[in-house]
Amino acid sequence: MMFYIHGDTTLTVEGTDSGGLVIQGMDARDKTNASHYRTVFRVGVKAGDNARLVLNDGVTITGNYAESNGGVALVYGAVEMNGGIVDGNKTTGTGGAFQLATGAFMEMNGGMIRNNYSGSNGGAIRISTGAEMILNGGMLIENESEGTGGAVFLQGKLTVNGGEVVANKAEKNGGAIQLADDAVLVVTGG
Repeated sequence: MMFYIHGDTTLTVEGTDSGGLVIQGMDARDKTNASHYRTVFRVGVKAGDNARLVLNDGVTITGNYAESNGGVALVYGAVEMNGGIVDGNKTTGTGGAFQLATGAFMEMNGGMIRNNYSGSNGGAIRISTGAEMILNGGMLIENESEGTGGAVFLQGKLTVNGGEVVANKAEKNGGAIQLADDAVLVVTGG
């Protein structure tokens, strides 16, 4: 399964009052998917794309595997996470849950990103040079990387206004957040 969002398109994913929505088990090793960007969501195609993914309460994205980058999403556009759970996703590349490419933007207002794994850097999220994330609420918890940045591998900009970053683990450096290159980290709360 893959959702490809491009142009001026917004995809909002949420559960209903009668039950939640579970997106589970996409495995990039399945070669029947011809895309070389095998991940659950591809948001945009190049830097500055206006494509947008919104995740709200009642959504669980779990048990997905990407060979490359972003166990859940490879992002060139924008992601807004207001709720939901992103849990137990893996990649052999960077960003166990989200890979924010150059020009991408993510705002996390709620929800939980937990127990994701990267075989490289950024157990939960990789924020590339020229990408930005704002953490206003929610939790980054118990994510793990074989390299650096148990929760976040930061090359771009991260602003922490609230939320929690708890019990993440990296094999090398930066159990919570690893700053690299010209990374900018601004902490005003949390």
